[in-house]
Amino acid sequence: MTLEKPLSYENTDPDRIGRLGQKLKDLGLTAGKVQELLGLEIPSDLYPLEYRHLPLFVERLAESQSPANHVLSLFVLGLPGKKDIIEQTLGAADLELLCSIGICTMDQEVIHANFTLFPFEDLLIATDKVFLNIDDHAKNEYLSSDNLVWRLDKTSYIMSRGLIRTPSKATLDLGCGSGLQSLIMSRSAEKVTGTDINPRAINLAKFNALLNGITNVEFICGDLYQPINDQKFDRIVSNPPSAPGLVKAWNREGGISGRELVEEIISGARNHLEYGGICQTTLHLGYNEDKDITLWLEKYLPEKEFRNLIIRHSDEKEAAEYALQEAYQKSGPRDYGTFQRTYQIYRAGLKAAGIERVSFGLLSAKFKEGGQPPAIRTADLLREPLSALMEDHRV
Repeated sequence: MTLEKPLSYENTDPDRIGRLGQKLKDLGLTAGKVQELLGLEIPSDLYPLEYRHLPLFVERLAESQSPANHVLSLFVLGLPGKKDIIEQTLGAADLELLCSIGICTMDQEVIHANFTLFPFEDLLIATDKVFLNIDDHAKNEYLSSDNLVWRLDKTSYIMSRGLIRTPSKATLDLGCGSGLQSLIMSRSAEKVTGTDINPRAINLAKFNALLNGITNVEFICGDLYQPINDQKFDRIVSNPPSAPGLVKAWNREGGISGRELVEEIISGARNHLEYGGICQTTLHLGYNEDKDITLWLEKYLPEKEFRNLIIRHSDEKEAAEYALQEAYQKSGPRDYGTFQRTYQIYRAGLKAAGIERVSFGLLSAKFKEGGQPPAIRTADLLREPLSALMEDHRV
């Protein structure tokens, strides 16, 4: 086991891992059950869980002495668990299997989670821990934004709601991370290929396929389209880092404008989509006027070749508000001088890119002679039904 390959499962019977995944779901590691036990109002509140609510979550789980609650506390919240209770719930053989793979570690009479096991729809997904600082024993000092396999968050939830899940022969998931979108699309595709530049992500994605008993997916380490050469697909999906920020990072930020990685994805769509195929990606829209979005799209997805639709989240922020939000997240109340400088850097970058407003959105581009300007619509991406808005791209 290494930083790049933290889980060791190559010599384990795949069916046994699949049975373990089903057992964990039967014990209560499902989206609906976790939402209920943690007292969350709506499904999107799960993605992500917020650290400030952690004491309340612990209190709610303590109200019931169900052994399954201890499994949830260990693998969802990341709190250490008592060996005898976890063993009683899972069985000695399955607990030993989880430890041998590397999902958790046994320290005398205490079990420490090395990864989060988080439910999403009917799936169970392993990622790096949602709360990294909750258990000193399980901390990994070498983890950084360059190798962390990101938790399931609001962008994961929005992307899943907007996915067009009609049958396809071949689907490509770019920057697949933990493999969530690949595994979702495997239900409607004959074959799914996921690529990611982060080898740690590929290691976890392959495990997640085994954990959910999914066999029609392949995960390859490499940068975007590079590993698939000249192959073509009838679906391309991606939930890339796209937030306007200080760097182009694997997990969240997509350069000063937020568009750097998205532009690489959509510029390669024509060469890797079958005619009639669809490319879908999440993105942060940084712009001044709506025409800026139209002009930007025309550069990469010309309307004579693509039928383009953008659904913009109704929660739009002015550039100054966005800069404050991001600066606060990075330096917060710890040091005003750092907070102020970080804000100024963000603000200057947004101004240089001509960005006065920022909102999150979904882009759907169908490779089909269009001749129509892109449709730009606004909706609450967390709550409103999106299927009707995607109707033009289903035919």
